Amino acid sequence: MAGALLTACASYTARPLPEPGAAAWDARRLDDPRVLAALDPVAVGRPLAAWRDSELAQAAWLLSPARVRAEAEVEVARAALRTASVRRSPGAATETEYAFSGNDGSSRWGLALSGLFRLELGGKRDARRAIAEAGVLAAQARGAAEAWELAGEVRHSARVVVALRRDGEALARVIGLADTTLMLARSRFDEGTLSRTELARIGAESSDLRAEHAALRRALAEAEAALAGTLGLPAAALGPLNGVRIAPLPCPATEARAALLAQALERRWDLRVLVAEYQRAEAGLRLAVAESWPDLDLGPGIFFDHGVGKWTLGLGLPDLLLHGNRGPIREAMAARELAGARVLEAQERALGQVEGALAACDARRQELAAVDETAAIARVAALEAAFARGEVGTLDLVLARAELARLGRRRVGLEDAMELAGSALAQAVGGMPDHGEH
Repeated sequence: MAGALLTACASYTARPLPEPGAAAWDARRLDDPRVLAALDPVAVGRPLAAWRDSELAQAAWLLSPARVRAEAEVEVARAALRTASVRRSPGAATETEYAFSGNDGSSRWGLALSGLFRLELGGKRDARRAIAEAGVLAAQARGAAEAWELAGEVRHSARVVVALRRDGEALARVIGLADTTLMLARSRFDEGTLSRTELARIGAESSDLRAEHAALRRALAEAEAALAGTLGLPAAALGPLNGVRIAPLPCPATEARAALLAQALERRWDLRVLVAEYQRAEAGLRLAVAESWPDLDLGPGIFFDHGVGKWTLGLGLPDLLLHGNRGPIREAMAARELAGARVLEAQERALGQVEGALAACDARRQELAAVDETAAIARVAALEAAFARGEVGTLDLVLARAELARLGRRRVGLEDAMELAGSALAQAVGGMPDHGEH
């Protein structure tokens, strides 16, 4: 018995908490060899400008401390499952007697040795296993949900950066034509063919465009810093990242609504977490019902009764629940109802998010369809022909081209807004939409 006890004993080893350091944060890089090896084991390196938004999302999860914590939570749940699967260990008991009065010639000593075995009735062990198995599913789903949420944040941040850069390029073209317009307007003012008021208006428009460009540069810097923060990197680490290739996430047609709603209920990881929590509550009720059954203690042993050897068998009911464990059962039933209500609440919230994303997609599609550059293109072509014939001046042609550039910038902005709406829809349905015409 002593040898068995010594073999079963474990030892404890303390481990101090690692100290956080700013140096480790500053050393983080997107092209970390460990990240590249995880993304592509055969890759020896890649230029930062070649990264796709999906790869950025994977790198963000690989770099995130939340991944380590989520994996640790899964290991804790698996350890709980192993604990729940273990059967109760047997025990041992001994009793010693000494007769200090009276002597019939027999030994004054008596020694009893018995084993202790508890038989669990009502399926308690299976119920504990069901609780632990649901806990493992919930921990895995929570980790996957956090990874998906982070991927959605990365995709959104990357699209904002790409949209601001595209807007900056379009605005630069508009500013170039505005500068040309202002130069030609000054020449006409000097010739006396343009009023001071009109010159001031053109100059004010040029100044407004430059102020807008400065604000756009500031917004781009903030968006890049936000992307770096979402990736878990210092802002300087994204310096070499000249561009991001984003996977198209177009808005599907309205006819795909039913399929997208079903997809959201099937794929969303936050719903799977709550379903696993419901399974755990169900198993908790099962355990509460099983605990209304009493356990049976068996104690077979041997008794040296003052020189007479005897076999003994002890039977016991350690806990007679005369109240039928009704209180814990009611509590477990209420917990199951609460878990079910949370699932239904989350499902309705998910469906509402899909509906909202579809409405935003439809609004963006209609807004984009309303931008018609046909008339502006035809006007520029007509003025170019008239300019070639000498019928109009350079200023008229440049003004028409500037108007076309403004329309082009508006179209670019609406296309980027529609792309962001498609990204929001993909996040709402829990993955890339499977149905719909683009």
